Amino acid sequence: MPQLTLTCSHGIAYHWLLPRLSSFRQLYPGVELMLRPVDSDCRFNPDPIDTIIHADIRYIHDKANTPLPPRICALPVARPPVFPVAGPACLHRFAHSLQQAADLLHAPLLIEDNDTEWRLWFREQSVEVAHVAGCNRLWQAHLALAAARAGERIALANPYLLEDDLLAGRLVRVSTTDIALREVSLGAYVLRATKQAWQARPMVMLHTWLETQFNTDAAQVVTSGHH
Repeated sequence: MPQLTLTCSHGIAYHWLLPRLSSFRQLYPGVELMLRPVDSDCRFNPDPIDTIIHADIRYIHDKANTPLPPRICALPVARPPVFPVAGPACLHRFAHSLQQAADLLHAPLLIEDNDTEWRLWFREQSVEVAHVAGCNRLWQAHLALAAARAGERIALANPYLLEDDLLAGRLVRVSTTDIALREVSLGAYVLRATKQAWQARPMVMLHTWLETQFNTDAAQVVTSGHH
């Protein structure tokens, strides 16, 4: 049975991939797929005789300047919108003071390992800021979302990390009263593998399945509206 290891960040693994893996296994029972969440960017096995096919899904910012290694193939599979969210109680405390995007600079924000994504998001809202103040740095998106669910502060996220939270009302999209927040996309989820692995049949199955899943979800986001 062909073996396929898929590495990715914890957030996309737990909140999006894990609930959908059963459909992949039903479609392709002949492929043994192992999902392995990892904290840092993966390093592909340089051994060309490696029998386990390794694929990786990584969220890559548009502003990232890291060149793709020559032996790696990459395919963007989803480009999600990014927006601020908070728990209902947290949002209720200061919702009336949020008239435009700049007012969020004075709200309690949750920051991951650095403030890059918030700064990029503010720039897309025509708010230039050199530093975004926050509480504790939480390293990963799924930790920031956990803190937001607990009612602590406002997190920046995308639908693939919190679709169940939005449907259940545990998290709510932040909105402004006077000038509406712009719909923003800051990067894409990219599927990567070595050129050798890219040609393998299980890999073709994987990226075909991923594109179908992401496209289905993207259509649901559009038809269900943004708020």
